[in-house]
Amino acid sequence: MNAAISDLSIGPPKKRSIKASRSKQSYRARETEGYFRTTTQSEAVLRFIGIVVVLGAFIQWLLPQDNTIEMMMTKVGLAVAFSIIGLAFFTATMRGNRYEIALDPTSKTLTLSRLDRRDNVRKTRRIKLSDIKSIYVLKSDAIGTPSKMRIRLKARDEEITALRGQYDDIELMHRALCRSIRLLNG
Repeated sequence: MNAAISDLSIGPPKKRSIKASRSKQSYRARETEGYFRTTTQSEAVLRFIGIVVVLGAFIQWLLPQDNTIEMMMTKVGLAVAFSIIGLAFFTATMRGNRYEIALDPTSKTLTLSRLDRRDNVRKTRRIKLSDIKSIYVLKSDAIGTPSKMRIRLKARDEEITALRGQYDDIELMHRALCRSIRLLNG
C-alpha cells in the first residue's frame, strides 16, 4: 500500500477517507467523509425528515376546527413540539461531524478540531505531547463502521477520538504521527 502524504493523499485515489498534508516534522490530517457529509444519503434523508416534521406542525391547522380551549391548546402544543423536533433534525444534519488533527512542532502540541460540513472549525482542543499517554488504532468490529485513532491522556482515564476512517488509512496516519512525535522528542 502506498502512502503519499506529501501529495496530500493516502491510499488509492478513489478510496481516500483521510486527506493529509506534511511539511518537515509536522503534518495535518482531516477526514474526507463523515457521518453527515453533504453528499451522503443519510444526511439528505434526515434533512428531508426534519423539513417534513416542521411542515407537519402546520398541517393540523387545516383540519376542521373545534372552538374549545382544550383543542386550541393541544394544537398549539403539537405545533411547537413538531417544530422543535423538526428543526433539531435539520440543524443536526447541517452541522457536520468530521475530525481534523494537526501536529505543531514548535509548541509540541497536538491540535484536535471538529469540522462542520463547510470545512470550518467548530471546536478545537490543544493537547501537549507530554500529556499524552498513548495513541492507538481501534479497529472496527462491524462492516461499514469506521476505524478510529484514539488518544489516551496521562492525567485522566479519558480517551479522545482523533480521526475516523478506513483501517488502512488510519493505520498509516498513526504511523506517520508516531514517527513525527519520535523525531520531535529526539
